[in-house]
Amino acid sequence: MDICRYYPVTFGEGSASNPEEGKIKALREFVNYVKSVSKRINKKAYLKNKITNKFIPTIGFSDDDIRNVEKVKSHFEKEPDNIIKTYSTAGGIKKPY
Repeated sequence: MDICRYYPVTFGEGSASNPEEGKIKALREFVNYVKSVSKRINKKAYLKNKITNKFIPTIGFSDDDIRNVEKVKSHFEKEPDNIIKTYSTAGGIKKPY
């Protein structure tokens, strides 16, 4: 639990006018955190079946508001080392976006 992080973004107060930007800011902080942890543990992983590989993190972002998904995807897909995968949960169905 020591390495768990929460980045709540609420629809209200400062983020009411632009919740998409609040989500991007929170994701940016989380991505930086995950990458820093990844660098510290970036050693070969020896699995039970003796396959070795390096730890490469991936972060999933899902939202039922398609505008949030579009904004996050367009912001992070421009980065060469993007680790964000976006999903739409509109209509109660999760699908890659």
